[in-house]
Formats: sequence, structure tokens, C-alpha cells
Amino acid sequence: MKLIDKDKQYQVAALMNGSVIDHIPSGLGGKIIELLSLNTYKKPIVLGKNLKSQRLGFKDLIKIDGIFLSPEDAYKVALFAPKATISIIKSYQVEEKLKARLPSTIEEILVCPNPKCITRHENAKTKFLVKQQKENIYLSCCYCQKDFLIDEVKEYSR
Repeated sequence: MKLIDKDKQYQVAALMNGSVIDHIPSGLGGKIIELLSLNTYKKPIVLGKNLKSQRLGFKDLIKIDGIFLSPEDAYKVALFAPKATISIIKSYQVEEKLKARLPSTIEEILVCPNPKCITRHENAKTKFLVKQQKENIYLSCCYCQKDFLIDEVKEYSR
């Protein structure tokens, strides 16, 4: 367990219990909040935008008070931030660190951007194959067989 230094000067205040999503590419924190439906929780959520980062230059960071994200949540985070880390914090201590890793498939979370896809017109659950080529993440819809860059996805299932 890594103890958080309470005396260290942080750009965002330390969290007593909850989850921290770090190393999010700058500008994508809001998408991750929406994707994880964090805006529906009645707990404090802090979104730090454009924070200085040695690794990324600038980054976003999300702190979620009182909510512990799961490995399944880490898969969702990886869609937009494949190098992100998720820290589970208890009593100011990092209890667990999850690495965002891309899943091979993703179901029900994303809406297919193809307006003619059957999933947009019938009660069919979406399913995408996930592929990464260098820094680009592609989704291949299992129904309409079209490929999309992750940035083309604008809607999320509820």
C-alpha cells in the first residue's frame, strides 16, 4: 500500500475514500464521466482539466468520492484513455491500482454511429470488436460491419 503524502502540494485535493482516474488525455475527462454515468451519482466528483503532466504534457484527472470503480469500469476508461490508471483509495491510502486495458469486445455501452445500423432501429444490443493500431482505437460493429474511430462515437447507452 502506498500512503498519500498529506503535506505534499497537489493540484487537486487528496481523496479520503473513492477512486481516482489519472493520466487521461487532456480534454477527454468529460467523455469518461459520461461513459461511466458518473454524473448520475449523488457523490462529489472532481474533474481536473489540463493539469500539468510529465508523461502527457497536459492531462485530465477524475476524483470520485465514495465510489470504487471496478475492473469492468477500467475497460470502459481504456476506450478513451488506454494509458490511464485507476487508483482505489481507502483512508487516504492507495489500496489497489487498476490499469486501463482495452477489451477485445464491448457490448451495450456505445451506440453505433452508423444511422442505418439495425441497433439504432430495433431493440438489439450493440456489440463492437475493439482494435488498436498505434495510437488509434477502432471499433467494428458486429451488426453493420462498419469500422469507426473511437472519436466518431458520440452516444452512449443508458
